[in-house]
Amino acid sequence: MGIDFQPGTDALGRPHTDGNGYTPIDRETLRKLPNRGAVARALAKNLPAVPLRDRDGVKFLQQALIELGLMDAKAIRFAAGNYGQRTSTAVAQIQASLGRTPDGMYEEAVRVHLLELLGKVRDAPSDSATAGCSLLAALRGTAKTPAVLAKPPTDCTATLNYTDLATSQPVPHQTLIRDARPLLEQGQLSLDSHGFSLAQSDTLLCSGDFYFNKGLIQTVYYAETEELIKRELGADRVFVLAHQVRNSGRTAGVGTALNAFAEGSNVASYASVIHTDFTGSKSAEKFYRAAGIPEGLKVRFVLLNTWRNISEVDPVYNNALACCDASSISNDELVRVDELLKPGAACQDYDGSVQAHRECAEQYRLTADHAEQHRWYYFPHMKKHEVLMFKQFDSDPLQTSRFAFHSSFVDGNVRADLPPRESIETRAMAIFIDEEPAVKRAILPKMVLEREPMFTLQSRLAARAARGLLDPKEVEKIADRAALENARDDDVLRTLSREVQQRGGSNTVGLPMQGMRLYSGCHGEVVMQLQLVLIELGIMDAYAIKHGAGMFGAETIAAVKHIQKFLKLPSNGVYDDAIRAQLLNMLDERAA
Repeated sequence: MGIDFQPGTDALGRPHTDGNGYTPIDRETLRKLPNRGAVARALAKNLPAVPLRDRDGVKFLQQALIELGLMDAKAIRFAAGNYGQRTSTAVAQIQASLGRTPDGMYEEAVRVHLLELLGKVRDAPSDSATAGCSLLAALRGTAKTPAVLAKPPTDCTATLNYTDLATSQPVPHQTLIRDARPLLEQGQLSLDSHGFSLAQSDTLLCSGDFYFNKGLIQTVYYAETEELIKRELGADRVFVLAHQVRNSGRTAGVGTALNAFAEGSNVASYASVIHTDFTGSKSAEKFYRAAGIPEGLKVRFVLLNTWRNISEVDPVYNNALACCDASSISNDELVRVDELLKPGAACQDYDGSVQAHRECAEQYRLTADHAEQHRWYYFPHMKKHEVLMFKQFDSDPLQTSRFAFHSSFVDGNVRADLPPRESIETRAMAIFIDEEPAVKRAILPKMVLEREPMFTLQSRLAARAARGLLDPKEVEKIADRAALENARDDDVLRTLSREVQQRGGSNTVGLPMQGMRLYSGCHGEVVMQLQLVLIELGIMDAYAIKHGAGMFGAETIAAVKHIQKFLKLPSNGVYDDAIRAQLLNMLDERAA
């Protein structure tokens, strides 16, 4: 017979709470929510097939359970995408109600039943997401006159904050910021030519969802964003990496106005310094999170942001986002700045040598030296159905636009009493595969987004530096240059190895000596040196020794077993002369 809504829940089976991601509205109002049927249909469309393949599928399953009142959102506050005990229990309850063995395993019968329940969720009379959210504003008593409270501005002059190279402090500069709408209407502005553009795209989510329902953002809104980017860019695969809601009137006091990446609050203030979100090397790290791409495949990737006004009733009056025409900036102007991700973080490697900058936002900034040559634009009075798209990094060195420097700004001519900007931005990765259709069809279903970047060039260079074969100060520069030139990691490391050999040096420095055996439980500097070699060669990931540097643990054992399997030797995970000989060959061959 299936499960009905549980006691103590709202009309959609959702708990009446205000701290776990739900808007605290009374039961009668919830019955009239205009967009829930549309949201339920979106969840049904993306409900994962059996068996579950990845974390995104688990997130959609969890959100469907939450929307139907079959699981409390607090259960996954810190475990979204993890199929843990709470998710298993919710699935087991469904199985029991269907007369099946309640083992908690997601199966086809559970999927069919969830689809039936989601199909019973109905919209209010208006079936339009935009009109529906406007109706919701009326139900909440927050609706205003649809008339715009201020005349849309055109070009304006405002202060943009450049960066001082010596101190990394902001340098205010009066800047002409042009209205980009005429250029767009004339067909003279595009993502490829300028680095930014504007698209039309409705969303099923209402304003309150963006503030109180993180689960819906990470499922329904991410899926909407992925489809938008595919449509606008023609990408083969899109992954949304993260999002940030901004409203200066609702921030929790975390971070500063100039920090684009301050964490610790669901709602942040505006980022008012000229920046890109990522450096070249950090952009490459994001690409390393895309698993399932075979070696040697012809791939281009683009990191980009989408930026949307989330208010149903007000356009963006002030603190709009200004974007710089990418063709008015040269790569020589890029200034790298490491910005703290959160209060108390440190811009340093985890163990002082290997793990590169996990707690910092690695950004490019601009000095004011060439400010007069930069051409700045914005889209005045953006409404909820409009989405600003701008590049963070394009892996193709031949592209006219590879970055879009951006910043919020205050227009001094706008009345101070107008409603503050409410916006959401997503950071996404679009992947383009330059192969035959049959190859694409075989690869795309296997591509998934890992939680951490694996085997990054920057961490491999840091390992080489820790072995004394590279100046640590050169690690970031080399990794950045490689990303900007779209150079292959192994080619970069091969060049460095040849340079050492040409100087009469050896690339085998630190490799444990002949006759030495290392195995589970061993620890010390000799194990650390072995781990550095394994990391540099791409056999072991640096993140694996975040808490285990110098310890011959599971990750080191797995790396050694990988080599033994390649050599068709007994797989016991013990470092011996056979492993040493293979590592020597690999290090010497790279320098040949």
